[in-house]
Amino acid sequence: MNLESERVRALVKRVADLGLFMQPHADHEVIEKLFEIASNARIVWAHAGFSDPPEVIGRMMDKHENLWADLSYRERNIITADGIDPAWRELMIRHADRFMFGSDTWEVDRWHGYPAIVEENRMWLGYLPEEVADKIAHQNGERLFGVR
Repeated sequence: MNLESERVRALVKRVADLGLFMQPHADHEVIEKLFEIASNARIVWAHAGFSDPPEVIGRMMDKHENLWADLSYRERNIITADGIDPAWRELMIRHADRFMFGSDTWEVDRWHGYPAIVEENRMWLGYLPEEVADKIAHQNGERLFGVR
């Protein structure tokens, strides 16, 4: 997607003005450009940037109050041999209201491995304070999308 295109910029503005969510699969630079186009954008950042480190994610979340992130495909970054990466733990506690559990079943094989994906996420959630884990596991998504 060319964010310099007037058609794309108009679409981003329209989506933001309608209060709809965007879920870009992109790094922090693209997210920053989306907010430059529409400061009122509501973004659920797929995979928390996929490869952006916790420091960058934290800086982005500190700066943009309308930025949430799903944590699918980040399990291997979050989990360490000793439990949970300290930088990820601090980040998830600091922005406990803005992260969501994710599984991203984009292909059939991911569905076959779904129980293992869930278990892997439960593992790192178990290293967080219970109230933080509950928010990330389900409460944030319920609140954000109006699900009871």
